[in-house]
Formats: sequence, structure tokens, C-alpha cells
Amino acid sequence: MKKTAFSISALLIVLSLLGLKCNNEPDSGNFSLETAGDTTRTAQPGVSVNFDFTLKNHTTSPLTVSVDVPDSGQNLPEGWFFSLCDEGACYPTPFDFIIPADGTLEGLHVAITSGIEGSEGSLILKVTAGEEVEQLTFTLQITN
Repeated sequence: MKKTAFSISALLIVLSLLGLKCNNEPDSGNFSLETAGDTTRTAQPGVSVNFDFTLKNHTTSPLTVSVDVPDSGQNLPEGWFFSLCDEGACYPTPFDFIIPADGTLEGLHVAITSGIEGSEGSLILKVTAGEEVEQLTFTLQITN
């Protein structure tokens, strides 16, 4: 038992000297994409539903991120559409946002508007900054 405890302690010391982390916390990267509510919602046909999200910059410099809903991530029935918006305007996709240093962009949302056909639609919101990519899937289910 003492030998095992010593081996684990020695391993942790070596890893710390190499600068490697040994905890279960995820690497936050340069930014994070966080949902501000449920990613699956229900609504009546023909209604627009907002899916809120937040972008956080984990760096000490302003960070430009590209927000997109690629064609391959759009699973919307005929007559449905989406919009990428903040509290004051809507934007084409892809669109570049600048997140302030150590800052947050709040009030962003994807609005999915259902048509009269179809019972469910979903899309993938993809955010990139350099090689880093994060994504969320939003789903709208129709109730009668």
C-alpha cells in the first residue's frame, strides 16, 4: 500500500514538473460557447423561438470569433428558417463578433421559425476562433 501511494505521489510530482495538469477540469481554451437556457424547446406551428447563448473570452486580448450555422448543420423542414441575432439586430451567417478581453457577449440568440409543415427542426451553431471550435445543437419541436 505504501509503495502504491509513493508511486502515485512520485507520478504527480513528475507531471507537475512537466507542467501537465492532473485534475478533471476541462481546458477552457480561448473562448467558451454557453447556452443560456434549454437547447430543445417546444412551440405551436408558425411560431419563432429564441435559443439564447453567451460567448466568453478567456484571454487578455480582444478575440474575434466566427459564428455560423453551416448548411450541413441545418436540419429544418421546408418553410422553416433561422436568424442569428443580438438584442438589437440580426446578422448573416457566418458573422464575426469581437469579444472584449476577459469579456462576455450576452444577449445573442438563434431564432428558429417553424412553418406549417414538419414536427421538428434542428440546427448546429458553430463558433470558431483559429483552430478552436465549439458548437451547440438547438432543436424546436412542434406541439399541436
